[in-house]
Amino acid sequence: MIAVLFVDDDPAIAKLSRYLAEHEGSFSPDTCTSAESAHRQLKNRVYDAIITDIRMPGMDGIAFLKEVRNRHGDIPFILFTSPGKEQAVIEAFNQGADYAILKCGDPREQAAGLARAIQKTIERKRAARELQRSEDQFRGMAERSSDLVFTIDKTMSPTYVSPSARTIIGYDPDELVGKPAGFADATIFSQSGPVFFDGVCANMRGEEVDIFETTLIKKNGDAILVDVKAVPIIHEGAFDGAQVIMRDITGRVRAKQALYESEKKYRDLVETTTDWIWETDLEGRHTYSNPAVRDLLGYSVGEILGTSAFPLIHPDDADRVRKLMTECIGMNDRGPYTLNIRWLKKDGTSRLFESAIVPITDATGRIIGFRGMDRDITERRRAEEALLLANK
Repeated sequence: MIAVLFVDDDPAIAKLSRYLAEHEGSFSPDTCTSAESAHRQLKNRVYDAIITDIRMPGMDGIAFLKEVRNRHGDIPFILFTSPGKEQAVIEAFNQGADYAILKCGDPREQAAGLARAIQKTIERKRAARELQRSEDQFRGMAERSSDLVFTIDKTMSPTYVSPSARTIIGYDPDELVGKPAGFADATIFSQSGPVFFDGVCANMRGEEVDIFETTLIKKNGDAILVDVKAVPIIHEGAFDGAQVIMRDITGRVRAKQALYESEKKYRDLVETTTDWIWETDLEGRHTYSNPAVRDLLGYSVGEILGTSAFPLIHPDDADRVRKLMTECIGMNDRGPYTLNIRWLKKDGTSRLFESAIVPITDATGRIIGFRGMDRDITERRRAEEALLLANK
């Protein structure tokens, strides 16, 4: 039921109130003949709307409106008054009245019009409260966010900018709110190209824009890279602006680039070194080999990957390597280990290698494989043995 309070000294209002209750849907009306009695009634019941005349004995409708706004907030307030009081109606609207309807015409039509006005005003107030609640929630999250959060209207002028603007782009929010789109285009977005404004134009067409990257220019002239997420604000079915969230990813992008460059240097070193660099899983199957294996053992990388390392190790050394790996796994020993291993070449001959082996671990520290860097020391060993023989 819609609880309605009529405040009017006109005797016809009581009849209208009863008609409204009986014929115009879910209304539960009460009637008071003065503003003073209405104040007492408002202490006893919560109303969805108040309907009052302007001219009444004692406190008039405008003074009553002011009191209602001070004491009871934004209850829908409708003027139901006689023609010829236009100036008073204007003043009432300035004081916060929501709607006005004239006392004229057929009583039944008046009741129907009044019912529509009450429902429309209540719905509009509820929508406004929901919008305000949504905006308060948005603002609360934005105020606490480390991201740059702002809203723009349909002219692309900022209507809200979060405090994080100070740390991210060096501007105080007050320096940006209300500025025309051309200001941001010439300063903050001067290096963005059409990316940002194309995204907003897509918003204006009612599209939700996927996250994209763009460059912002800070107040001090420095450039930063940000992720941008924009969603349209739709009001009564039409585009009314956009909410935009920007996250500074400059550090992340620089770290990613530094990692890429570091990995590239490592890959270049690994791919060009004359030492054999390999990796195996816990079963001893090769999961990686650099190209040096072709020159050292005669196998291509494709022939090595996925095969067990142990058939390629001299039988007199294979058990020793297998035991080392087993003990390392059992004790979760991180090594490193250095040992000499005879690897068998594709032609069946063997070569002696000095092998530096370390376990490969996952993020939890669990050993998941082994990595080795092997250097052919066959000729060095032969030279050492020849020198020993020569010195005897």
